Amino acid sequence: MQKHFYGYVNRAFALVLFLLFLLSALFLYRLKAIVEQTVEKTFFRARYDAYKILRKFTEDIITITDFKELLDSIINTFVKTLKIDKASIALFDEEIKRFKLHSSHGLKEELVKNLSLKEDDHFIVWLKGKGKIVITEELERFTADNEDIKKAWDALRLMESELCMPFIYKGEVIGFLNLGAKGDRSMYNHEDIELFLSLGKQASIAIKNAQLIEQIKESKQVIRRIERLKTVGDLAAGFAHEIRNPLVPIKACLQLLPSRYGKDPDFTEKIPRYALQEVERIEKLLREIMDYSRPRTPVFAEEDINEVIEGTVRFIEYQAKKKGVKIERGYDENLPVIKVDREQIKQVLLNLIMNAMDAVNGIGKIEVATRKVRHMLSPCGKIGEGGYVQIEVRDNGTGIANEDLDRIFNPFYTTKHESSDGREGTGLGLSIVQEIVSEHCGFVDVRSEVGAGSSFYVNLPVEIAEPKEKTGRRGEDTKIK
Repeated sequence: MQKHFYGYVNRAFALVLFLLFLLSALFLYRLKAIVEQTVEKTFFRARYDAYKILRKFTEDIITITDFKELLDSIINTFVKTLKIDKASIALFDEEIKRFKLHSSHGLKEELVKNLSLKEDDHFIVWLKGKGKIVITEELERFTADNEDIKKAWDALRLMESELCMPFIYKGEVIGFLNLGAKGDRSMYNHEDIELFLSLGKQASIAIKNAQLIEQIKESKQVIRRIERLKTVGDLAAGFAHEIRNPLVPIKACLQLLPSRYGKDPDFTEKIPRYALQEVERIEKLLREIMDYSRPRTPVFAEEDINEVIEGTVRFIEYQAKKKGVKIERGYDENLPVIKVDREQIKQVLLNLIMNAMDAVNGIGKIEVATRKVRHMLSPCGKIGEGGYVQIEVRDNGTGIANEDLDRIFNPFYTTKHESSDGREGTGLGLSIVQEIVSEHCGFVDVRSEVGAGSSFYVNLPVEIAEPKEKTGRRGEDTKIK
């Protein structure tokens, strides 16, 4: 252009001109993007906000580990942000080998309850083959010519789904999300699908993680149940002795009844009352055995920890005496009441006392003591403003080697290969102790010296915001009185 007007070319001027054109192009491109974004925000504010929320949820979803909370969060986020009238999540159930609805919104209860699809169901096979988001309305025009699509379309209509997004984990469909019509009745578009794809990938990982965590929780509950039943078996001889004790005088009273009843006023008055007291004693013992061994949901309540401990010590004392082990008490009578699950604390004490009995391995001594102490923080991250109630279980047994101290709370790690009565250690007792105490926002300390004995310190906070209650397996809520 310079040559045309001036007859020569100035390279410097040409370079400057080129750069100006380039900057203008970049500026206009950026201006176009800003204008489009401004228009989008101004005239399509609702859609912009919805996308913003969904993108944020895509980032946050991986942090939700509770299974039900995760599924409900996915459903609620879509329903609220896009004003969707219906939504549901179906997941594959390994136990029954079927896809079932686990969370839903706006669907009829009958559909939620009865929908059940086998692995080889036509729709599931078709969805696995498709492996991507499906928009129901787009399928409709192919239903007349393709029987497979017709059956898939029928299934989506049954589930009242306008869009179906499969959850794919390691190449396998583990479930799918159904979304109904949007609140503004607009069709799902390319931008929606791009956003949902990102969410679907994260959701698949989050769902699988939550399922694995649920399985771990269930496994822990089974392990605890097995350990409790094992403890009941170990204490069976003591139970038999405790039941036999009141039966002897009851039997004697019944034998004397024909000859003395009505003739001896003192006998006639006292014997029924005495027999009733002994029967109630047996009933209480059997109730404690049943309550301890049955599956149950944790119940946190204010308890006198000394009373809980004393009941547990009496529970096991006959077994200790039979082994030549003396249990001594050292309770602080001025302790405050604390919020605990009574049955779980009993399990902690039984595990520690039985371990101490094995460590003594013959004639020896176990001391169970309580006191109030002060610590700064608990594993729950709360400050125990009122301090801690500390339970100490001390024995004068074999002790624990220094190299074992860091591992004794690991599941299945045991320092005892065989106890004094021929039982092998499972390595679960102390790991269960630590887990239960942690759920109470407390912690366990141990001090030990080989040949001198061990001391276990269970520290339970006096004041905490909320105990970390966990949902147990199905069972009655029980509490030993």
